[in-house]
Amino acid sequence: MTVPTTLAGNPDDTPGGGPYCPDCGQELEWIQCDAIGCEDGYIMGETLMEEDPLWYSPDDMEPCTQCDGKGGWLWCSNQDCPAKKEGGHDA
Repeated sequence: MTVPTTLAGNPDDTPGGGPYCPDCGQELEWIQCDAIGCEDGYIMGETLMEEDPLWYSPDDMEPCTQCDGKGGWLWCSNQDCPAKKEGGHDA
């Protein structure tokens, strides 16, 4: 998967209950992380044990490296968004 560019800061900071794109005002969509084993931003022990059963146990968990432990991204679907034309930016 191509990791989408995040176009929003903290949605809790958006007046009116947003989240909206800070560059164009479009309502943002939540894109769930599709990394193998990622559950709400964490890779669970069963998946980690498949990687290295001697190092991990079923109770272990690590932040997902694809979504940085966030579980997904806020995505602006506006094709004319200025941030997309400039290459985007991370929150």
